[in-house]
Amino acid sequence: LQSSVDGASIYLRMKLGGAYDTATNYTFEGETTNSGSGAGVYVEAAGATSAQITLASEVGNAASESHNGQVHVFSPSSTTLFKQITWHGGNVARTSTTGRLFRSTGAGYNRGATTALTGIRIFPSSGNIATGTFRLYGITNS
Repeated sequence: LQSSVDGASIYLRMKLGGAYDTATNYTFEGETTNSGSGAGVYVEAAGATSAQITLASEVGNAASESHNGQVHVFSPSSTTLFKQITWHGGNVARTSTTGRLFRSTGAGYNRGATTALTGIRIFPSSGNIATGTFRLYGITNS
């Protein structure tokens, strides 16, 4: 996906019981590594609570830049378990930090409710998603 704003973060919120949870009910630990000058490993929100989960940082919006990744949701229809996710992905960094490749990975959960997960919202920290393809795969119970 590409954001309409250069350097945006990509966030995720869960829809539980018919409403997107915007309260500080998300706990996650994400690790971001990058190449280029100033390379390093950054841990985001380790053990803290947030109003969303950060899936990626510094996503570029130039024609050749994008973020690609996967999100796995565990037990979405359960009404007794907190909803947990894992993710991994990579993106070419914003143009102001030319030449960087970011890799992000992490795990998180929503501790606000155990109601069934009925949706996921993926959105940038500012602007809009300018372009992208989203695919949903799952297993149905028979």
